[in-house]
Parts: sequence; C-alpha cells; structure tokens
Amino acid sequence: MLRKRLAVVVTSSVTILGGALATAPAALAHTACNTTARGHGCVNDPHYSAFVCDDRADNWGVRMHLLLTDGSRPTFGDGNGSADGCGSWHSPDLRKIVQFQICAGVNGADSECGPVLNA
Repeated sequence: MLRKRLAVVVTSSVTILGGALATAPAALAHTACNTTARGHGCVNDPHYSAFVCDDRADNWGVRMHLLLTDGSRPTFGDGNGSADGCGSWHSPDLRKIVQFQICAGVNGADSECGPVLNA
C-alpha cells in the first residue's frame, strides 16, 4: 500500500514538473499578435518593436496603441492604408512594450478596437 502511494506521488510530481518545464520557455520568449476585422499586428520578441497592418481598403486607418514599461503610451499606424507594407515602431531607448491594442477608424478616430493584450 505504501509503495502504491509513493508511486502515485512521484508520478504526479514528475508529470507536474514536466509540464512546467515544457511551458516555461514559451512564457519567456514570444511574439504577441492580434487580428481585428480591419487589421492585424504583433509585438515582436523581446518586446522592443511592433508592427500593424491595414487589411481593408475602406478609408479607415488602423493603428496600434502601446503601453511601455515607463508608463508612456506611444501610438503608431499603417500610413499607406491597405497597400503593401505595414506601419512599424521601434523603441529608441529599449523600453519594453507591456501591452498593446489595435484600433481602427476614420481620421484617427478609434471607432473599433480590439482587446488590450499583454505583450
């Protein structure tokens, strides 16, 4: 009886530990992306740069709002509309992006926004 309990405890511990080891690298290094009805964008690993793309020729602009580690909130957009190419932003002083949100609207208005996501 004692051997069965010990085997269950050891097996459970190894399974839990194995799962934690398998998921840890993904949590440390990743690219965070989101897609909305009008565009898509990503924060690139290691969170010093991002891009956003306008996917529809509808006279709505697509932009990304960022939250950086120092609390500042830069915004940038896809300046050429739905033509090839996307808008990009790079941290000039290596402040990391903490959160991001993709929004769209006419003349810079945020008429539609996706969720605020952690980078």
